[in-house]
Amino acid sequence: MALDESLERLSELLPEREPEFWATLNPPVLASDLDALRGLLDPYELHDELVALLRWHDGQHDSKYNEGAWPVIECGPLNSALGACEFYKLHNYWAESIEVGRWSASWVPLMHVRHSVAAVEMAKPLDGLVIDASFGEPKPRPVALSLAAVMQAICVLVEEGFPLRRAPGEALTAKRWLERENLIRPFQAVYSGGLMRRAQFIEQARLS
Repeated sequence: MALDESLERLSELLPEREPEFWATLNPPVLASDLDALRGLLDPYELHDELVALLRWHDGQHDSKYNEGAWPVIECGPLNSALGACEFYKLHNYWAESIEVGRWSASWVPLMHVRHSVAAVEMAKPLDGLVIDASFGEPKPRPVALSLAAVMQAICVLVEEGFPLRRAPGEALTAKRWLERENLIRPFQAVYSGGLMRRAQFIEQARLS
C-alpha cells in the first residue's frame, strides 16, 4: 500500500474510530510554508512522501498526551512545516548549549516532544528513511524504511482496534502489547539480513 492509499484510508478510519485524534490534525500545508521549509533545507530536496504527508495534514495542534500516538515512532505529535522550520532555528542552540544528541543537516524533523525527536532523511541513497533522533540517545537509529510503512502500520492498528491515544495511566496487557508489536513489526526497519545496517546508516548520516 502506497502512502497516498494509506492516508486516504486513515481519512476514512480516524473520524469514525479516533475522532479526538482526528481533531488534532491541522488543515493541509500552505504553499508558502512548504516553500519556507524547502528554503531552509537547501541543497537537499524535500522527499515526496513528506510533502504528501504535509499536504494531507500540516502537523498537529495538540500535544496533551499523544507522545505515543504514532506507532513505530512514538516521538510526539507531528510537526507542521513551520514547526519544522522553528526546530531548525533552535537546533544550533540546543546542540551547543545542552550538548545532547547529534543531528544531520539532511534530516527534516517529523515530530518531537521535549527531547524525543523523529526525522526523515532527505539525502540519497537513504532518502525517505524514518529515524529516531531523540536527544540523549547513544546514537540515532532507523525505525522505518519510509513514511508509507509508518502509515500502513497505523492503518493496521486502527483496523485491529488498537487505540492511537491512551489516557495517562492506561496500559496494554502483556498479551495485547505482544499482539500490537507483532502487527507493526513488518513495517519497522530491521538490522538483520543486511536490510539496514547501523554502521551504514551512521556513516551515511555523517554522524560517525
